Amino acid sequence: MDQKILSLAAEKTADKLQEFLQTLREGDLTNLLQNQAVKGKVAGALLRAIFKGSPCSEEAGTLRRRKIYTCCIQLVESGDLQKEIASEIIGLLMLEAHHFPGPLLVELANEFISAVREGSLVNGK
Repeated sequence: MDQKILSLAAEKTADKLQEFLQTLREGDLTNLLQNQAVKGKVAGALLRAIFKGSPCSEEAGTLRRRKIYTCCIQLVESGDLQKEIASEIIGLLMLEAHHFPGPLLVELANEFISAVREGSLVNGK
């Protein structure tokens, strides 16, 4: 599945990639991303492809981005990743943050504030 996503992302337009991502079940992408990141494989390229196929102009794309963003933060925070992979993911998340609509950014910020207050962010990344 990761190779299919990467090959569709390499095409000029993202139409086929968007269609393919919409056919996946909710947890498929997060599981795939987690597995690839822990293995130290193509996590950065896969993350870029997912964001490319998830435009904020569509509600489904925005929701997918939010889920992936939250998943990546939890993954980086878990401490299970190599430093280079974690840094690459954080960099990509920072580059993509400006694409999110304002209300979604507020939701994400509130999640992080709650996590800090609860003390569940232990890794500090």
